[in-house]
Amino acid sequence: MLLFSGTGLVAALAPSAMGADASVWIEVAGRTHPMLVHFPIALLAAACVFEIVRIASGRDKASPAGFGCLVLAVLGAGGAGVTGWVLAGVEGRAGEAEIEVHRWVAVGGASVALLAVVLALSARLSARQTLRRLYVLSLLGGAMTVGVAGHFGGELVYGRGYVLAPLRARTAPATDAAPVPVAGVSAPGAAHVSFERDVLPIFVRECTECHGVKEQKGQLRLDSAAALRGNPYLDEIVVAGDASKSVLFEVITLPETHRDFMPKKGKPLSAWQIETIRRWIESGVRFDDGGEMAMEPTATEPIASTPQPSQVDVEALGVVIAAVRDRGGHASLVASDVPELVVNYSIVEGPLSDQDIALLAPVGERVVELNVGGVEVGDSVVAQVARLSGLRRLNLSRSQISDAAIEQLSGLTRLEVLNVYGCPIGAASIEAIAGMSTLRRVYVWQTGMDHAAVARLRELRPEMEVIAGDEEGAEPGAGGG
Repeated sequence: MLLFSGTGLVAALAPSAMGADASVWIEVAGRTHPMLVHFPIALLAAACVFEIVRIASGRDKASPAGFGCLVLAVLGAGGAGVTGWVLAGVEGRAGEAEIEVHRWVAVGGASVALLAVVLALSARLSARQTLRRLYVLSLLGGAMTVGVAGHFGGELVYGRGYVLAPLRARTAPATDAAPVPVAGVSAPGAAHVSFERDVLPIFVRECTECHGVKEQKGQLRLDSAAALRGNPYLDEIVVAGDASKSVLFEVITLPETHRDFMPKKGKPLSAWQIETIRRWIESGVRFDDGGEMAMEPTATEPIASTPQPSQVDVEALGVVIAAVRDRGGHASLVASDVPELVVNYSIVEGPLSDQDIALLAPVGERVVELNVGGVEVGDSVVAQVARLSGLRRLNLSRSQISDAAIEQLSGLTRLEVLNVYGCPIGAASIEAIAGMSTLRRVYVWQTGMDHAAVARLRELRPEMEVIAGDEEGAEPGAGGG
């Protein structure tokens, strides 16, 4: 046990003297946490058993075996704690609420166990029964607290409610076999679904914590087209043309109480996310990265008046695509033979700056779709967006833009779909939106527009579809509409 508990401390502290390879060894040290963390839990439980038996037999002194287990448990907790701290850091999860709860409950349990060691030594020296009682209480408290920390750690790995999920499933057998209905829900986009533009952002946001680069539960990665297509069981995971036979679609439409329901962490997928995945499967499980399953032309149709690109244009598109991906976003051509760009910044971390949009300016007439939904965006960024003259679909949902920003978009003469769902805009934007003559659809759900403002917008533009949350099955789209 001393070897194992010391391993975590040495492995976590030694790499600082190992030069350029230190980061690799630090990550290895962190990954010993699952191995080390079980020792203090088991040893504390054993110490409790020894002490309870000792008390039941009427002996007035603490159990030597229980005390030995307690000391080893505290040493093991030190190794487990250090490696756990390192693991959270190398995986970029420090600060997450669930991690912090697990971390500080464990620290509290280890601290109580250490207090039990001090009380046990004091009781041996003084032979006072009061100290022994305090020792026993501390021992039991430490064991219980560390057990609770272990429970939180298990939920980090297996998902919230994992232990009791089978019992919940048994209480609702009537719904166990029936998938969540999604019929009648309109998914974002038009006739075709693009993997890169529509499906991959859902996987990245909702699934890659467990099925990504760092962790591949069930040997499944969903962080890229190449990773998914390279899976030897792809034809079972997604059965091209038949979502009902696809394992992926089955697990995301099971009842939440079912033991196989996905995702196990976070919230269930929304109806429109499920519908997007269903339509992608039904349309043939096509990828649009130039691989063996080439994607059909996507929902964003080429603009007929767009001239064919010169060699300079092609090079500029390549530079912009690389720059967006370096920033953490995603950019791709509508199709391999269509020189129009789809840009998705909704997956980046942190606020967007003016420069993030300005880097698109050299090919602004060829950026036909931009998604910045859910990212911190202000009016100054919108000023840069307004310079992208080729935009047809724009998603500004859940950003911090004002009515003044909407007015800046009036110069986008090709804009067809605008999503301002959840933005703090109000009736002052009615005239600006109504004045966009090419606009066919606008999402104003959960904005500052009241029923009267929405009615006025519909009155001014009766031919335009105004999605305000009062339509059956309405849901804001990830791809801009």
